[in-house]
Amino acid sequence: MDLFYMDLEKSGFIRSIDELGRVAIPVDIRRYLKLNSHDKVQFHIKDGALILKKVNFD
Repeated sequence: MDLFYMDLEKSGFIRSIDELGRVAIPVDIRRYLKLNSHDKVQFHIKDGALILKKVNFD
């Protein structure tokens, strides 16, 4: 795995929630998770943290 992406797993990004409840996912995270426009994601809550997973329909 690329060292740059290993740093992503340790770092944190701060983003604001807009008035419609949306949050922009930073491009580096989208690339790392291979998230593209119109991909489906699933949200979970675990130990007080929001977990986002890409949903694959393969």
